[in-house]
Formats: sequence, structure tokens, C-alpha cells
Amino acid sequence: MYGRYKQKKLNSTVTVVVTLNKAPIASIVMFENAEFPVLYPEFVKYLKSNYGTSGVFIAKTRTNAAIYKEKYGDVFDETLVLNDPSSFFLNNRTQELDNSRNVTERALSLERILGQTINSLRVADRHLGRGFQSGGTGHPRVRFHSKLTDERVLAAYVMSLEALCKLLQVREVSLVFDAPPWGEALLRSLGIEYRKLLPARYKNFNYWLDTYTGECKPLKICLKNLLLNDQPLAGFKLPEKQYNIALKRDVEFNNDISLVKTLAYSARRFLRFFYGVFRDLESAQGYTPWSDTAYLLRRWFDARLFSRKKTTPLSQLKDRRFVLFPLQVEPELSLHGFSPEFFCQQTALSWVAQELPADVSLVIKEHKFVLGRRPRKFYEEINELGNVIWADLYEAGIDWVTEADAVVTISSSAGIEAAMLGTPVVTFGQHNMYLDLPHIYLCHSANDLKIAMRDALKNTDSRSENLLAGKKLAKAIEISCINMNNYNKNDPESFGPNLLANIADNLLNSFNKTSEDSH
Repeated sequence: MYGRYKQKKLNSTVTVVVTLNKAPIASIVMFENAEFPVLYPEFVKYLKSNYGTSGVFIAKTRTNAAIYKEKYGDVFDETLVLNDPSSFFLNNRTQELDNSRNVTERALSLERILGQTINSLRVADRHLGRGFQSGGTGHPRVRFHSKLTDERVLAAYVMSLEALCKLLQVREVSLVFDAPPWGEALLRSLGIEYRKLLPARYKNFNYWLDTYTGECKPLKICLKNLLLNDQPLAGFKLPEKQYNIALKRDVEFNNDISLVKTLAYSARRFLRFFYGVFRDLESAQGYTPWSDTAYLLRRWFDARLFSRKKTTPLSQLKDRRFVLFPLQVEPELSLHGFSPEFFCQQTALSWVAQELPADVSLVIKEHKFVLGRRPRKFYEEINELGNVIWADLYEAGIDWVTEADAVVTISSSAGIEAAMLGTPVVTFGQHNMYLDLPHIYLCHSANDLKIAMRDALKNTDSRSENLLAGKKLAKAIEISCINMNNYNKNDPESFGPNLLANIADNLLNSFNKTSEDSH
């Protein structure tokens, strides 16, 4: 890839020339990441000290830019706020959008470069892509929602893409960290490397994904090599609890769901909002307090709806066959970002329901963190499918995964757990890390589901062989991903002295596309 040039003509006035003859980490752009507010800039500091990396930091707001510039001004050559589609509305800059000329022509030019439509870039955006999130329409609305029009949104994407293009040209960028979905699409079309540090959803391992759909080539190669070896992994055992972050979030949710805390949080939101309006702060342009409060009250109500008296515990299904469908949060990167080809969960449920044999029940497990976001008739319409059982919301998902005859998912972490534990998985997600395992059945459309469900339900007799393959997935993660040890996002400075070196080594290894590390 390196050692050549690419030239992309976006329109009559903007031509991007990207130099690709530099080392991948020579010139970088880093977008602000709320998960790693300290680790990310400290990591670039490490790269600059050890590899001579130069970079630009992109903050989300002017306030954040000032904070990062003061603390890390010696690390980054420049700290700035780049045009983001939402920022035009967040910062009351809609007049710029209204005055923008030839938007449609510029958009068509960009779409030719991207190889996809600008509308497709809206899918994973919680605010500008709400129409694509049919299972999450109760998500709180931001204050600028009333200013959104199709013309303005299109102009916002065009101007944001063009602004990023100019930055890439001026800096001769070779690598971008944490670009948003619309930015990653541009990087991909221009041949510029993209990386994002993300939990592997196994213990506390993280990995560098190289596409916004969650793929990691070193992990994929490592798993394939392990699967080619028929020998079992001597002495390797799966832990009883795989996903540390999910377990911590469950505890946080259980502590916050009470009516008293719901009302207290709503009161604080109103106070913060009016203070922000009075002081003209950027925070006042976020979620409106009345929309936020309505969501919190719906969440409290839905939690009552899913009380243990109204759901089914796993103990009552010991002698019944069932397929588990764990619902995912909407809107969410792990759904709309990781599976852009298909993300409609209610449609998937109806397809699955019609393919189940008479002796197999459909068990649906709702996700705690989506309570309050579903449309009001969402649950009623699903119940109309018949033969539906709602799992106990407060029981561990991994216990349900273990007992299920099969798991059906799009891109949830339950699919990873099932893959590791040997439970057959029927998936609509085309980018999941476990697709190469023998007990995984990928459906590209409804036409594939009938055979996939038949084969998955027959596969229950091969659990021991499946488990051996599942262990290799866990082993592949341990080999190719980064052990974050005791890093805690709530204590962002909680990383040891060797972690930055490990992250850097893993990053550099991720550029070796032909690596056949069999370990």
C-alpha cells in the first residue's frame, strides 16, 4: 500500500492528494475518545517519543479543545475542532448550511469517491440517523432536533467530508484514530489507515479494529491458523465470566434504576440545562431535559414491565428446547456500525419465529440498557408472534447462552459468548469475529435462514467439538489482542507502565496484513 500516491477529485474546487509513501504512524490524526480520555493522548506521546510520530488532535467541542491543548500541547502539533455533521446544529451554525451552494452536485461527487451514499453514513448516527433506528425511537432527543431538514443534513455531511479531506491533504496523513463512521468511509476510499481501540468483549482484552464494522485482521488470521490445527488446546480453560465490562455495567444499572434515583437525576438534568442556557455553554445544546426525563421515566416503567413476576426464569425451561434471541441496544455502534447490511431486530425476530419447529420456543432476552428507548408497541407486536418467552432480565445472559439449543443474533456480545461455549449461532452480522468457527451459520438474507436454523438445531449433539473450536476463539483473542489488565475507564489514569508499549506493539503488528502468526 505504501510507496505510491492517490489523487481523488471531489469536485471542481477540492482535490485531495494523499501521500502513502510514509510509515503508517508517521503522521496521524486522533479524534477525541470518551472511553480513553487520558490513555489516547498519552499513547500518542509514547509514539512521538519512540517513533517520531507527529499528529493533530480533533476535539469534540471548543471547551474540550482548550483543555487538551493546555494539557497536551507539547504532544500534538495542533489541537482543533473539525466540522462534524452534528456540530453545525449543536453550535447554531445552520445559516452556513442554508448558504452552502451546489450541495447536491458536491454530494454526488463525494458519493462516487466513497462508493456509498451519504444517507448510508447516517445509519449509525444517534441524532441524524434516527429514522434507521426503528427499535430505539425512544432515545432522548437533542435540542437541535427541530432544526434538522434533509437539505441541511446533506449539506452538513458534505461540508464535514470536505473539511476532513483538506486536513488529510495538508498534513499528508497516514493514519487516523477513532474517526467517526462518515470519516472512516472517506479514509477507506482514499486508502488511509484507520484504527480504533475497542473491547474484544472477552475479559479485559481490547483490539485495534481496522474498519468501522469491527473487523481485526490479525485476530482473524490467528483464529484461522488455530483452527487449521486439529489438536486441542492443552490446559486452556474458558473463564466462567468472560466480559468484565458488561458485568460492571450491570451493577451500575441495578444501582441506578430506582424511582428515587431516576427523579433525582432528572432534577439535576434540568438544573444543568438551565445553567448551561444562562451561561451559554455548549452542554445546553445536548439532550433536552424534558426528553431526557421522559426517557428515564419510560426506563423505570419498562423495568417494572420486566420484573421477575412477569418474565420467565431459566429454571422453568430446563426440559424445553429453545432458541435464544438477545436483543441489542438501539441506537448503538455495535449494531448499526458493526452490521450496516442488516440491523432491523424486529424483522429478524419475525423471520426466526416462522422457522422454528413446533417443539422449540423463542426466548427473547431484552438488554437492560435499552429500557425506555423502545417504541411503545414494540413489545406488544413481538408478543403477537406467539410461542415467545421473555427471559428474566436480571439473570446472567451467559447462563441462558449455555442452556440454549441455539443463539440467534446480529452482532451482540452474546454471539461471542455462544461461539466460545460451543452453542450453535445463527447470525445476520457479516463482520463478526467468530464467523470461521464450524458451529456458526451466517445468513445474508431471509432465504438463508431456513437451512441455517435446521442445521443449527441439529448441531446440538456436537457441543464438545464446538467447545474445542470456541476455546480457540478465546485463545486467538489472548494471542492477538491487548490485555488491558486492570484498566478502568472510570479511573482513566489506571494503566501500568508497560501498557502503552503493548498497545504500540499491537498497533504496529496490525499493519502486517500478510502475517501468518500461528503461535
